[in-house]
Amino acid sequence: MTLYQELIEGPLAAEIAPFIAAGNDGAINAILTRKDIAVYGSISVNAFAIWAAKTGLRAAIQDHAYTLQSPLRSIALTLLDFLQSSSARSLDFGNSDNCAMLEAWVVAGALTPVQRDDLLAMALTTISRAEQQGVNADIAAIAHSLRS
Repeated sequence: MTLYQELIEGPLAAEIAPFIAAGNDGAINAILTRKDIAVYGSISVNAFAIWAAKTGLRAAIQDHAYTLQSPLRSIALTLLDFLQSSSARSLDFGNSDNCAMLEAWVVAGALTPVQRDDLLAMALTTISRAEQQGVNADIAAIAHSLRS
């Protein structure tokens, strides 16, 4: 969606409309860049390692990684790679595949729903509508979009 379409048709269009009519690009910018959308983001390797140690999941990861019959083996091996990598920096729960793999641990009974929720809470962040849509919503871009 283009910035113009976002302004005219997006979910914030009704809130933005009076400011379009008034030519108040600053107010439009404030609405589009307001961080009020909750999403899952990334957590650092360090934060994950501490959480895994506190919950006992670190040992479970290793146990599942070395158990050939474990349905979680592939995920566990990847988590070991993640924990031991010098280049990995974060684990992104904004990626639906990562969330699905986390849920597999709950389904398998290797992680409780409370532990999952605790981990996901660490990844919770807020973003703006502009960030969510990947549009440049600075004042100049808004003015150009509305007046061209």
